[in-house]
Amino acid sequence: MADTVEQIKSRLNLSDVIGGYLKLQKAGANFKARCPFHNEKTPSFHINTERQIWHCFGCNKGGDVYSFLQDIEGIEFPEALRILASRAGVTLEHYHSRSGQEPSQRAALLRVNELSQAFFEKQLWHSDAGARARAYLSERGMTDDTIRSWHIGWGPNDWQALNGFLKAREVSGRDAATAGLVSEKNGRSYDRFRGRIMFPICDVNGQTIGFAGRIFGRAEDTQEPKYINTPQTPLYDKGRVLFGLHMAKMAIRDRDACVLVEGNTDAIMSWQAGVRNAVATSGTALTDDQLRLLSRYSKNLDFCFDVDLAGAAATRRGIALALAHGEQVRIATLSDEQSMPSERRGGAGSSSEQSDPSARRGSAGSSSEQCKDPADYVRIHGEGFRDVIANAKPVVQYYLDEALRRYDPASASSKRAVMAAVGPFIKEIPSRVEAAHWTARLSAVLRVPEQDVRADLAALPREVPETRTVREEPSKKESAQPTTSAPDPLEQAALAIMMSDVVSLHGLLGELDRAWVSPAMQTVLDNIASRKPEDIEWNRFLDEYADGTWRLDFAHTRAQEVLRDTTEDERKRQWRLAVARLGRRYLEHKASALELEIKAAEDAQDTQRVSALLNDFSQLKHTITNLFRIT
Repeated sequence: MADTVEQIKSRLNLSDVIGGYLKLQKAGANFKARCPFHNEKTPSFHINTERQIWHCFGCNKGGDVYSFLQDIEGIEFPEALRILASRAGVTLEHYHSRSGQEPSQRAALLRVNELSQAFFEKQLWHSDAGARARAYLSERGMTDDTIRSWHIGWGPNDWQALNGFLKAREVSGRDAATAGLVSEKNGRSYDRFRGRIMFPICDVNGQTIGFAGRIFGRAEDTQEPKYINTPQTPLYDKGRVLFGLHMAKMAIRDRDACVLVEGNTDAIMSWQAGVRNAVATSGTALTDDQLRLLSRYSKNLDFCFDVDLAGAAATRRGIALALAHGEQVRIATLSDEQSMPSERRGGAGSSSEQSDPSARRGSAGSSSEQCKDPADYVRIHGEGFRDVIANAKPVVQYYLDEALRRYDPASASSKRAVMAAVGPFIKEIPSRVEAAHWTARLSAVLRVPEQDVRADLAALPREVPETRTVREEPSKKESAQPTTSAPDPLEQAALAIMMSDVVSLHGLLGELDRAWVSPAMQTVLDNIASRKPEDIEWNRFLDEYADGTWRLDFAHTRAQEVLRDTTEDERKRQWRLAVARLGRRYLEHKASALELEIKAAEDAQDTQRVSALLNDFSQLKHTITNLFRIT
């Protein structure tokens, strides 16, 4: 495996891979960019083309091509290995994915989906029935560019159209059925998707793993469902996939927020309107796996469902689950005049309002019935949808406002109804500070003491189960990947300064007490000290030194990119400042330990030991102060 990993790295140029994600600027023989992992205005992300590593001096992230892909895509090493192997043209003979599939099966099923996607797209653009489907999409506000960007297609209303196409391309009936595109009955196979507009479902890397088909051109009273999706397959698990995430992931990371909509067309039209960070649940309840997937990119989640869905039990559970995961949740509504459904449609407190004359009657709909979901809103208002998302409310505030539209909290029964509508969300918030804020807010609105609100919150049932799905741990085989410990920023800074001008600074190595640094750093410094400065060739030095390679590589990159234009006097000053910082950290740690010893001696009433320890502590603090006088 190790040989394969290195073979893939040797075939790829790191700047080419990273250049597919970031806008790179030439910096001598190397490149720099604004770091994608933290907000910055001045580029501090550097690529060392000779060493084929990257490092950000702002957030201290760094590594090789594998670690970059893992961090930027939010994926595990096995998936990064597979993607880069494909790009490098290397066959992974012994690679197993997390699901345990053999690569040959996965490759075969991906090929079936890719061929089917091409077939559906051709039918949409080059058939009479496809032209009618395109006209319908156009009426719904979808542009041709959007249709092409999302690879939307058409499944002919024919029992054998796709099946025959796949057979002609030597796809086995078993593979077509396993991929969920062909069904079998009484020994005969036929197309699963017939007379439907086809939406490819992709994994996070943009590989087609399934389809969603919307019925079109047949009588609306047909017994068939409006939408059907690919069934569960070795590639497609609806509880682990979010529609459109491959298109939205970079925008989610850039904006540090994800917009969650309900339908496939909602996600597509949001994208068309410029809300590029939208994904869809595709009609399924939000799951732990989906939330873990989203958390790779952002912990901020904006729900934008239609009014009926916002009050639905499944949506409430999904929102509560997101809160329990630590997501910052907001709710976006399509019209300021929209409200929760009235009690005649059901919901918390419906029976209490009928007997409570003080309860308020809520409006059951919208001032604009055309805008029942994001897709319709974009069709009518276009980029105005951006304002809808910008004006999203914190989830507790949203449900509190909606409850207060329906209930006047002057009566006891209405107070109970408001608590039932809002309390479960407060209960799911993991942050005690945030939960306390909303508890105080609810107390003020209901005009009830906080301790009583807290007591009722404790008694409320959970919106989500107490037990959660435990994330499967990767197998030992999957975990066998190159591991790199994050470099110590202070040690790295000192090494970079030494590497920037070893001839001038070699004589100052003795100023750094070896006790102040890690064993790996001690070894590096002793290695440098044992050589004549004029004989040190850093590239050979990095190659021959095994321990702490990443620490040295990052430091060398910093020396090349950050310190090359400084004067000798400035480099000496920076060296002494780095030494002082390392010393202060070490000595302050010792001082903290001494404080604990002093406390123990005081508790034991050992006055003689207390006096001695206090003297040591005073000397230590004096040494720390003097460290910075030499800089």
